[in-house]
Amino acid sequence: MGNSIQSSGVCEGGCWMKSPYSTACIFQSFFSGILFFILGTGALAQSDCIPQLDVICPDAIVLPCTDYDGESTDTGSPSWELNDCENFQGDFLEIMIDDVLLSNNSCSSVYARTFTVFFGNATGSCTQLITVMDNVGPVFDDVPADIQTECSGELPSPAELTAADACGEVVEIQTFVSSNQFGSGSEQTVCQLTTPIGPGPDGSVWLSLVANMGLAASDFWSWIGNPVFTSFPDGTAHLTGSVVNNADASQGWNVDMWFEARADWLTWSGLG
Repeated sequence: MGNSIQSSGVCEGGCWMKSPYSTACIFQSFFSGILFFILGTGALAQSDCIPQLDVICPDAIVLPCTDYDGESTDTGSPSWELNDCENFQGDFLEIMIDDVLLSNNSCSSVYARTFTVFFGNATGSCTQLITVMDNVGPVFDDVPADIQTECSGELPSPAELTAADACGEVVEIQTFVSSNQFGSGSEQTVCQLTTPIGPGPDGSVWLSLVANMGLAASDFWSWIGNPVFTSFPDGTAHLTGSVVNNADASQGWNVDMWFEARADWLTWSGLG
């Protein structure tokens, strides 16, 4: 395995350093960087190499919130390579997983998943990013049936509803009342919507910073199909339709929004 030693204390084969003892010497092994101290009764390895693992994580992944269940969620397995070290011992293998929340908002959460691999007396780790998207809306537990009453009768009080969110968010329920009648002779107004064109970016809907957050190709969206805005005499309105992103038409969503407290331009702009 290395250079030899004679019992007379004379080292053969190119001794690297003579021991102060008459029956031993220190010499360089054929293995690079490893020194052996040999006594007459045996050998003791004195190596500066430390067994280490080069761990490679799975690629970053995006999951819907319904598919993420903490550290038990399968997001792929790491691979590893053992460095060239003669001090490696054992065949024990264990992989530990630890998820740490890096950021959280109403749309997504980002976790750092650290894989730590223990193989024999060697260890190594790597970190995988997991983005969990909240793309499932709340669901009402029990929706009451529609009610019809006489025009002269009083409307019943709104039912108290409960709802659940698949992503575990707290659901707040607000009651909105809109009437299409406001005294004799009142009428509702129905408008067909179009997309405004310049100056500046074209678009009917502007969602600030969604592009910077990586949630969309741009902040600007345009109507497609036949969007409709219906204004009621009581100052409420209903908007329905579909929009697509100006930079990527594959990104889009359906719009179903209610409005209240109608104001003209002077009143609205006067609010600052």
